[in-house]
Amino acid sequence: MNVPLWKLAVLAAYISLTVWIGIIPSWFTVGTDFTNYYVGSRLLLSQHQERGRIYEAAWFEREAISLGGAQGAIFQPFPPSTTLLLLPLTSFDIITAKRIWLAVNVAFLGLCIQLLHKVTHLSWIDSSLILFASGFGLVNNIYLGQMYILLLAFLLLGLRMTLVGRSILAGAILGFMVPIKYFPAFPLVVFAVRKDWKLLAGACISSLVVIAIGMWGLGLEVHRIFLTDVLMNHLDGKFQNPFSVSYQSFNSLSRLLFIAHPIYNPSPLIPWSFGYPVFRFVVVATLLFLLIRTLCSIDLKNDRELGLGLALVMSGGLLLTPGMASYHFILLALPLALFLAHSDERHRYLRLSLLVSYAVIGLLPIPLLRTVSFEGATVLLSHPRLYLLLAFFCLGIGLTRRTVAAACKPLTMQPNPHISP
Repeated sequence: MNVPLWKLAVLAAYISLTVWIGIIPSWFTVGTDFTNYYVGSRLLLSQHQERGRIYEAAWFEREAISLGGAQGAIFQPFPPSTTLLLLPLTSFDIITAKRIWLAVNVAFLGLCIQLLHKVTHLSWIDSSLILFASGFGLVNNIYLGQMYILLLAFLLLGLRMTLVGRSILAGAILGFMVPIKYFPAFPLVVFAVRKDWKLLAGACISSLVVIAIGMWGLGLEVHRIFLTDVLMNHLDGKFQNPFSVSYQSFNSLSRLLFIAHPIYNPSPLIPWSFGYPVFRFVVVATLLFLLIRTLCSIDLKNDRELGLGLALVMSGGLLLTPGMASYHFILLALPLALFLAHSDERHRYLRLSLLVSYAVIGLLPIPLLRTVSFEGATVLLSHPRLYLLLAFFCLGIGLTRRTVAAACKPLTMQPNPHISP
């Protein structure tokens, strides 16, 4: 197979970026992100009498520092089951564990390329380009020691098992991650609409097992605190600074537009506290209407249209996330690949627009936005990644509708000029 030279050049550039600012510095640093996961797993295995205080920020930070972790560590907003992730690495010191996890992340990246090729039938080079073109999404997963490459591997493996007819195993793989990272719940919604009961049964069983292990290890009180306090604050986008442009979500944008804060937002564009819930309701209702209306036109029993439905729901899920970090956008690689693999190739401009929006999202230097003071109407310019993701979602809807419409269009018989009536 002849691979265009420009594709090899672009892939080489992305790989160089990942190695230079992701893999190499990750070997020498720990950081707060990996510390949060590592310390949580250490506490789960320990006999520490106060480990039920895992959601107390000051106490958790002290424990993290005592284990060699970085200052600023905090377990919120993670679910209690997150403590299961790094259990195999808890016998190592924190810097050794980070280096092992770095190697594991690179291995899972290779697995994701293989699975993306198997699930979508895109070429190896295109599958690689899509993953590496997530840019800072991939780089920061590797540099920070995040878990989203692992999560993407679980998603891809679950879809692969679905395609080969192993529904129960597919559900178990997807359901395993739901109590740890919520994102696999979005494809499960599609399978629920599809009425794939075997897959959903497998997902429910594996999710319950993971939750039960967490309850056994940390106790019921920790789970009560998570459900009544941590989870509610997370869904409302109440993080350490809920006004930060780093989150690039509708929650942070609407706070900057409407809610005054003496430190973080002294001069909102429209000082109207009730505007925050109204704006959020209108946005969520509009996006759900577009999503549901499009899903209703899709035959989810058809594998091609199932891929489009999964891509729509997953990209919509990312769009509605209350707080988005750069490393979340490695997950957008899967919706993009599904759109490209299952859409009608005649809609080349829509497909190209999806690719461009995805590539720009991956290279946006969001940390630079924190150095800019957005005041008055300029606050509308503070969320470029959110707008690009919204464009990606809308382009996906347009591409899905046109592909489905083209598939439903009846064939017309053309008259044969050589046959007289």
